[in-house]
Amino acid sequence: MRLACALLLLLAPLGAAPVAGQVFSEFPVPSNGRAYPWRITAGPDGNLWFTVSSTDGPLVVRMTPEGVMTKFAVPTVPADLNQITTGPDGNLWFTEAVGRIGRVTTSGSIAEFPIPTANGRPDGIAAGPDGALWFTEPNFTEPNTGKIGRITTSGAITEFPIPGSSSPGIASGPDGGIWFTDRGTNNIGRITTSGAITNFPIPTPFSGPVLITAGPDGALWFTEDGGNKIGRITTSGEITEFPIPTPGSHPYGIVAGLDGNLYFSESVGGKIGRITTSGTITEFPIPTPASDPEGIAWGPDGAIWFAEPNAGKIGRLSIERLPPVERLPPVRPSHHESRPRVLPPRNSPTADLYLAPSTPQCSGLTEVTGIYQDGRGTYLPGDSVVWAETPNGIDLRIKPLCSGNRRLNALLPSAAMALLTGPINPCQDSGSLNTIQLKVPDLQEAPTGVVGKPSLPPDYPKAESVYFYFLVDSNHDGRFDSRDDGYNLVWQSGIYLTRTEYFDRTVYELTTDLTSPNAELLQGIGNGGSSKGVFCVPLRLTVTQLK
Repeated sequence: MRLACALLLLLAPLGAAPVAGQVFSEFPVPSNGRAYPWRITAGPDGNLWFTVSSTDGPLVVRMTPEGVMTKFAVPTVPADLNQITTGPDGNLWFTEAVGRIGRVTTSGSIAEFPIPTANGRPDGIAAGPDGALWFTEPNFTEPNTGKIGRITTSGAITEFPIPGSSSPGIASGPDGGIWFTDRGTNNIGRITTSGAITNFPIPTPFSGPVLITAGPDGALWFTEDGGNKIGRITTSGEITEFPIPTPGSHPYGIVAGLDGNLYFSESVGGKIGRITTSGTITEFPIPTPASDPEGIAWGPDGAIWFAEPNAGKIGRLSIERLPPVERLPPVRPSHHESRPRVLPPRNSPTADLYLAPSTPQCSGLTEVTGIYQDGRGTYLPGDSVVWAETPNGIDLRIKPLCSGNRRLNALLPSAAMALLTGPINPCQDSGSLNTIQLKVPDLQEAPTGVVGKPSLPPDYPKAESVYFYFLVDSNHDGRFDSRDDGYNLVWQSGIYLTRTEYFDRTVYELTTDLTSPNAELLQGIGNGGSSKGVFCVPLRLTVTQLK
């Protein structure tokens, strides 16, 4: 008889919340014997999810930011679990080195999909730009026979042979390609969604690349287990390496944090490292010695979470108070001025606006978007930000700058994008109306609480004062002007604002009320506006303003 797909065990929080001045907190994973948590990711439901090998069998565990854990048993025993990630369907997907790809819903229902290759040992997995999952298939028994796999959310699998045989890490790049590490050939590889492969040799011999992630600067970042370095590769293939201060640290997992830096685990060094996009490394020793940290992820609370297999714990590193970053002059509107204030262009000469992609709709408060900068500390591009005073409050208008092939990702969930009449094209000589407008009443002065007063005409009672205005490149000429279509995305009432003051920045977080998550996409405004559709869009928006 097949094992039950899920064993539910609600556990009380076992880790204490950090006290003042404490950086780390740790949460033991309960087990009847030993538990070895391996990889961890932020789920679409506001929780952490991680894989575990234990005397209780292979498990996928859901953990709230407060430490409450729920275990789900994987049917195949043994399963030899590896990576886990959030898929485009709102489920969690994980790899099993016994030749399977697993899927678990946020409620704990597990399905498994055998891969075609008998000796394949799935390891890394990441959501691709094509709505599917992509995974690595190392083959340690036959040289140069590794593969990259693709699995649709319905379970259909395609495999692509690669020159190497040991590829543990994979990630989607900002260029629409899928990037992976290959320890056997000492390369970083790139594969297109059609299967074309390009390899880029790593300068350090026997560097042992492990995991890889997309950075906040438009490049890919990876760990070098053998080289004791952190690597950076641009989408054109240029590689830069940064030595880690601790000798023999054996870096493993790596993730981009919400502060514009990257964080990595040192499995032998017993530390969590932070590296800026310019290469400055800071290390934080983990309280439990010899815990062998591996998997690492940023959590819904903005902290860095990591797995400690040798200690049987999940660790949390608070990153709320960071060293000062590269600062901009204050962006503050004057209540005595009637016209908008615009920062001079010299403040961010190389800025690109990066809008984080959204996760699947209707799976809890999971539409995470944010206004970030390319890791240079210039979180809002200075020559494209306007704080405009209006009778209804202060509008934040953002005009993205263009450089290279950076794409302008609209602040929209996938459900809304499907309703648009034209794509968001790469920035190319954009016109003056290339603007995203966020209407927030008195954002800079507002305390924590519910915000929003009707800002659209009374005949739009659902429309509150927090909404986005944006343009779509309807004629596909690569620019935004008056010939293109304009849209408004509006919510029902219940926009909640949390304003948090840090020593070097102010962070505003806006979330939609879970009791009224419906959004409507409007073309035009007022009586002449037409609705494109209503859909579920729980949404979280973070705006960071440097002091």
